[in-house]
Amino acid sequence: MKKWTVIISSSGVITLIFLLFVGETSSVLPLINDITTDTSNPPNFNAVSSLRRSGDNPVKYGGPEIAARQKKHYEDIKPIHSNLNSNDAFLKALEIAKIMGWKIVASDFNSGMIEATDTTRFFRFKDDVVIRITKSEQGSQVDIRSQSRIGISDLGKNASRVRTFIQKFNS
Repeated sequence: MKKWTVIISSSGVITLIFLLFVGETSSVLPLINDITTDTSNPPNFNAVSSLRRSGDNPVKYGGPEIAARQKKHYEDIKPIHSNLNSNDAFLKALEIAKIMGWKIVASDFNSGMIEATDTTRFFRFKDDVVIRITKSEQGSQVDIRSQSRIGISDLGKNASRVRTFIQKFNS
């Protein structure tokens, strides 16, 4: 009996700490679940669309309202301008996606598109990622978009994922 009391009490304390953390974090972070380096022309999801279930967030970008929210809270998230040609940038982006542990759903060298799914550690939520590599005057531009399949707020996870990818690509 005493053992169960300790287990139940511990579970309650852990749950309370989690709820306080989520409440505190959500009061600071915006209600957004879709982050992209290109808010005016975000990369589109195609292959991962078939993995979505009824009731999941739509893959279509939320438009100017979401873009404004992102720019207000995550103004540092911008396209990667690389000196690498688009072929080398594609190979580097694909390698980084694999290193980050994402499940590659589709990759098309010719179109410069990579789609993947990342699973969060604690709750095992599925978030989808699309990377678009295009030619530019300097070499290439790399855009990335990360979107949660469920929920109206990601508690900053997608921004963190995009920032980590950008950091790895630029290093």
